[in-house]
Amino acid sequence: MRTRILWYKGNIKVGDMVKRKIQRPMDQKIEDEVGKYGIVVGREMVGEPIHPCVIVSWSESLRPTSIAESYVEVVCKSET
Repeated sequence: MRTRILWYKGNIKVGDMVKRKIQRPMDQKIEDEVGKYGIVVGREMVGEPIHPCVIVSWSESLRPTSIAESYVEVVCKSET
């Protein structure tokens, strides 16, 4: 099996503060459970088809979760 390295092609940076875009009632339910804001702690290219995702540590969650970059918006850019 061959390993492919995919460079991250998204726009969000580690350290950015993000919030989930609310497009459906389920999005609001998830926000209520994990918190409104989160800090990006990682980035990756995953999924089918492969797309930019960020790993976010949410304010009310015990562990970081991966989410498609298109489902979040940056509310405060990292200075680094």
